[in-house]
Amino acid sequence: MREARQIPIAQLVEPEAPMRIEMDDEKFLELVADIKRQGIIQSILVRPFGDVYQVIAGHRRLLAARQAGIEAAPCIVVIGEDDNHLGMMIAENLFREDVTPVEEGELFKLVAALPGITEEQLQKRIGKPLGYIYARIDLVNGDPDIARAVHERKISLGVAQELNKIKADNFRSMYLEQALQGGCTIDRAKQMVAGWRLVNAGLSPEQLQPLEPLPGPEHVAQGVLCRICNCDDNQHEMEPIWVHRSELHAWLAAVAQIRAQEAARAGA
Repeated sequence: MREARQIPIAQLVEPEAPMRIEMDDEKFLELVADIKRQGIIQSILVRPFGDVYQVIAGHRRLLAARQAGIEAAPCIVVIGEDDNHLGMMIAENLFREDVTPVEEGELFKLVAALPGITEEQLQKRIGKPLGYIYARIDLVNGDPDIARAVHERKISLGVAQELNKIKADNFRSMYLEQALQGGCTIDRAKQMVAGWRLVNAGLSPEQLQPLEPLPGPEHVAQGVLCRICNCDDNQHEMEPIWVHRSELHAWLAAVAQIRAQEAARAGA
């Protein structure tokens, strides 16, 4: 059962599992200004919680209402409905707001954690394919710095999915920094993953072939050399990369080793 009521702000408490991602400051201030001007238009979904009411959906509206200084808010009080039904209402409510993949992932985790829920029920309640749901759950379960970059719309979900495949923290942080500084496509992120996998191929020092020294200033003056293909054409397609020289040597040695193995197999 549901009832529409005006409830004092002082009687509204935080959700049991509020979103951990902060709302964009500018958008939050816009919401505060809107509430000051015209009040809360969309009711907050709540349920009885002892002598007060706990927010199910509308946490941001509650925070904005507090900052706006209003005394009461329009609410829909849910009484006597089971947790599965509440999970469906949470999803329906959140989809009406401007949410990011990270916020979706936090919500999907809540719904997926409801007792006894199956994948079929999860998909039905959220109304999205399982791949869509789990991609966002994996995002919030992955590197928090990558999740924050997605939430702040600095990288796409696709780029984040690729970067989270990199298991080494130092490489993942390095590639994320590159993506933030220079922008990143999914194809570029896949190249980053491929580069890490080459370094992580498990070759011993004895297997690595010695490299010629990196080009000095005299070569750079004539043109930049690609250290992968050893060519200096199409320089407009080259990208800078910050990496320790020792790690670059190991990575290039791994590339050379793999190419030699491929050539040997081709000649067999």
